[in-house]
Amino acid sequence: MVEPKPYNRRFTVIYFVLAAVVGAAVAIFVGISLTNTSSPSSSGRFSGAPAISGWSAWRPSSSGLPAIQEIANYVSAKYRRTAKDQLVVVQGNLPYVAEQLGATGTPTVTKAPISSIAVPVLQNGQLAYAVDNRTAIEYQMCGTGPGCTIPGAATNDRGLLLQREALELALYTFQYVPVDVVVTLYPPAPGEPPKYALYFTRADFEEQLSEPLADTLANKAALLPGGMPATDVQSVRALVQPRVFGYRYSLQLDGTAQIVLTQPGTTETTIAPTAGG
Repeated sequence: MVEPKPYNRRFTVIYFVLAAVVGAAVAIFVGISLTNTSSPSSSGRFSGAPAISGWSAWRPSSSGLPAIQEIANYVSAKYRRTAKDQLVVVQGNLPYVAEQLGATGTPTVTKAPISSIAVPVLQNGQLAYAVDNRTAIEYQMCGTGPGCTIPGAATNDRGLLLQREALELALYTFQYVPVDVVVTLYPPAPGEPPKYALYFTRADFEEQLSEPLADTLANKAALLPGGMPATDVQSVRALVQPRVFGYRYSLQLDGTAQIVLTQPGTTETTIAPTAGG
């Protein structure tokens, strides 16, 4: 195990107006590195295969990074907390975390890029970590309440709607932006730091990306909590709920950061130490 050096730093998660402090530590990883197959060029565009013709009625007019926010704006506008109020605002970009340098006085805050994702996996019947270093896109969901919370009481129907939105964001991204990983950060509960992230890979959705979007999610102009068709509820439960993780950040020796995913209900002491990595 490599011991972390004593950096005088900490990370903050930026949810537009939210800055939640999270710890930085070095984890133990399985020696598995997933190949980076898609990367942005200097123009912000990505290389890769074209999208399937006719997959959806709408598609982004731009490509590369501009398409990410276009997808975020289009999808989020359909999801409503009330008839008048949008459920969350969504920002899409290459993943990063704010790095706060200095513990006293006025700290210096810079953006530390996320270089990889540590994913919990089973190895010999025990939980361990694999490292995914492929280019990822990150979506941050932000409610309109204090600290990016969503106003009103949390309900199962509202949770399902958030998960459907995350699924639709991932499907549009994989169809029209050739990257292999999408991470979506949930808005926090009132008085709590952000806790949950959805981790999607292109391989998760080979079937859904090869058939029209309407075969997976009903074509709805607006969606309210409790208003999802039964078929959409089934899709969310099958495709999204197994991919919900807890998360934190780990400082890397090169100054970048890593998203460390954890299975809900587990602690790091239950994740097996392994050689390698």
